[in-house]
Amino acid sequence: MDDNNNNKPQPQVPPQPQFQQAPQQPQAQQPQPQQQFPQQPVMGTPYQMPPKKKMSKGAMWGIIGGIIGLVVIILGVVLAVLLLSGPSKADYKAAVDKVNDTIEIYNKASTSLSYVSTSETKTSLESTRKKLASTKDEVDGKLSELGKMKAITGDKEVREKYDALKNKLGKFDSAVDAFDEVYGKILPAVADFSDSSNSSNISTLESAVKKARQDLKGADIKNEHNKKFVKDFTAQLEKLEEMLPKVAEMKSDYKKYDSNYISDFYDTLTAIQKTAREWSSGLQKIAEEGEIRDELNNLGTILVNKVNK
Repeated sequence: MDDNNNNKPQPQVPPQPQFQQAPQQPQAQQPQPQQQFPQQPVMGTPYQMPPKKKMSKGAMWGIIGGIIGLVVIILGVVLAVLLLSGPSKADYKAAVDKVNDTIEIYNKASTSLSYVSTSETKTSLESTRKKLASTKDEVDGKLSELGKMKAITGDKEVREKYDALKNKLGKFDSAVDAFDEVYGKILPAVADFSDSSNSSNISTLESAVKKARQDLKGADIKNEHNKKFVKDFTAQLEKLEEMLPKVAEMKSDYKKYDSNYISDFYDTLTAIQKTAREWSSGLQKIAEEGEIRDELNNLGTILVNKVNK
């Protein structure tokens, strides 16, 4: 080419605008045609999201159904694990603690089911009655809670020991109910008579016999053993009450003394004592039948063995 042509000024190309690169998205971008603009401050071009396609109702319900199905499967697995797996050591330990609590409650009142004293005051008798009633309610409540624990429901061997205890609980409750009548109705009625039975004052004894008979006759007794005692005892008290005036007369005037009558009088006293002894013996049998100490200990032992296994 000619040098003169080389010295001629070349036409200038206006500067190209600079574009900032838009963030990369999963969708492919259409290439944008380059255009020339007059020189101006560089600005970024805002990225335009491609229009979303509306999801069909069928696809939406399919996704929802899939999610629900997955949740159901997960819940099924969780429930299967919970139901099919046996009790843990923590479950057994919790049951041991519950049994120990029950034994502690039971021991506080068990002596009141094995020994009856006619020398207690009426205040003491009422205190014992309340203690027994409270023990019954607490023991029943603890065993009801225990029966719902996993160590009981999830282990056949433990359940057998628990069932043996529950089967005995009815007799325990019956024993407590019988002794509730003893401490709440019978002993308070015969307390004054017992104190006066050895008195040499016939008038004092006569008054005590009459009051005991009336109190027992008006008592609402449901236990069959107690009911029989009250019936027999009140009949004997009534006979004794009829005899006392003549005994008092003979005591004040020895000329009226009748040995046969006095013998009959002492036979009546002996019969009263015999009725009282038989009643006390029968109460002891009721208490033994209602004893749940062995069943509590057996349940506690197998639970401790499970913990230590």
